[in-house]
Amino acid sequence: MRKDRLIVGILCLALSAWMFLAGASGGTTAPSVAIAVLGIIMIAISKRR
Repeated sequence: MRKDRLIVGILCLALSAWMFLAGASGGTTAPSVAIAVLGIIMIAISKRR
């Protein structure tokens, strides 16, 4: 398990949730969804060998 990628993935998900809830993306959800997808990918990659 790569802990650095896991941490980055969790940070991406947290940033995405903050952008979505705070409305920091200017009313559109596309940037927060894109960052969430990147976070999920990073978490999935971190669990591979």
